[in-house]
Amino acid sequence: MEIDEPGFHVSYDDERKVWTFAWKWAGDSEPDAVRNSVAEWHILPSAKTEYDVETEKWIASGWLKPYDEKKYGPVKGFDSSNDYENAV
Repeated sequence: MEIDEPGFHVSYDDERKVWTFAWKWAGDSEPDAVRNSVAEWHILPSAKTEYDVETEKWIASGWLKPYDEKKYGPVKGFDSSNDYENAV
């Protein structure tokens, strides 16, 4: 399965059960860094435990995996706190 839109392309590998997503950058030129205005969204203290449990479930299920720098190369445009890739 593939979805090809003006701003992105996404495909699903049924054998590996993995989605792959890629942005289509304006002018076919990716930025040297993604300019996020929020480094990390604030988690309410009342939701922190639930958030952590859910994140651990995603990791245990294989939906969120450590970024493989050997496979994909150095992360571009993000700080080192973004060390997980979304595998869903």
